[in-house]
Amino acid sequence: MAKLNKVTVQEVKDTVVVQGGATWGGVYEEAAKHKADVVRGDVCSVGVGGSLTGGGYSKLIGQHGPRSDNIVEATFALADGWIIKAGHTEEPELFWAFQGGQGQFGLALLSSQEQYLWLSRPCSRSLSRRWDPLHVEFSRAHPHFYPGLVVIPYIPGPPSRGEAVLKLFRSLNPIVEFLNDASVGLDKGLFAQMWGAFVKFTAEHPEAKENIFMWQWQPVGVVKDHKSDQTAFSKRGSLSRVLVHGRHRVPEFDQVNIAWVRETVGMIRDKHPKGGAITNFACGDESATAMYGPENAHKAKYDRAGF
Repeated sequence: MAKLNKVTVQEVKDTVVVQGGATWGGVYEEAAKHKADVVRGDVCSVGVGGSLTGGGYSKLIGQHGPRSDNIVEATFALADGWIIKAGHTEEPELFWAFQGGQGQFGLALLSSQEQYLWLSRPCSRSLSRRWDPLHVEFSRAHPHFYPGLVVIPYIPGPPSRGEAVLKLFRSLNPIVEFLNDASVGLDKGLFAQMWGAFVKFTAEHPEAKENIFMWQWQPVGVVKDHKSDQTAFSKRGSLSRVLVHGRHRVPEFDQVNIAWVRETVGMIRDKHPKGGAITNFACGDESATAMYGPENAHKAKYDRAGF
């Protein structure tokens, strides 16, 4: 698949045609030549085909929806050798599955996705606009490993735009208060609880000083404009997520750190029992309801046993 990596920007049709073996870095590089952008992956080395079939989480999801919502059509190789094209009117049920149902339905050889112009108007007073995500990371930085918060904004567009937005913030020293009520999905009580738990555990266990706890708050934006069963990507009411990363270098500490990760995830799930899972980030122990929603007509039709 790695040799199927051609990326073509079709300015007349406002689409980008991508072969299944391309990476998001290649897509971004080609689109940038046309001052265009797509709802792409966050990591340049990630393959396009697999991330699209998982729903496609992206920094632009609040403004344009998940990557799967931006697919115009796709070409597949099926298990029986047939190569077919699927879209909204052609093979619509296969197209539904492709939009967030993972890659077990066929091998994506080619996809056509909508493209958007770069946003050129700089944001002068805020790191995060109403549709942009915001990352906050709990970590202990080398060399003293003091506990701290790392705020990671996302600024779409050319590097010069990022420099312009960050100029004012870089002039402030040493502490800037980034979090406020505009952070959609912020559970302040849970945030404080997790911060306290992180600091306490990593202070009591020096082996865990490289642990990371990352939050991402993502305004839902246009994601909610689709019905939950319109595609296999069903979680459209809330798009905040958490990454709990236990990192250490002492094998004897494995079980202690694993237990802390599980306990931390358990506290979050207890607070938000109806939370689901985005297919891209599924660990394998999620229920079908968490993955595809409680009332999904297509899945009920073809998977009556809930496999």
